[in-house]
Amino acid sequence: MLGHEAWDELVARHGSNLLAQWLSRAVEQGRIAPLPIQPLTRLLIAMISESSLYIARADDRSAARVAMGTVLDRFLNGLETSPQR
Repeated sequence: MLGHEAWDELVARHGSNLLAQWLSRAVEQGRIAPLPIQPLTRLLIAMISESSLYIARADDRSAARVAMGTVLDRFLNGLETSPQR
């Protein structure tokens, strides 16, 4: 089992920096609502990790994947900025 520091290092080395850059760019472009990037990055990484575990441990992985996709889509769509009226 990885400790908290080892997990943070592993995540930083393999994607959190890239995700943070992508989120920053999306905010700058007005594609998602302005939010603090580091907490958002950490939350998304945790969601991806837990989603993977949920699917891997499910009796019906296909159904779990569909269900998790539905939930994640709803959450991520909520980050988008509203079109100007």
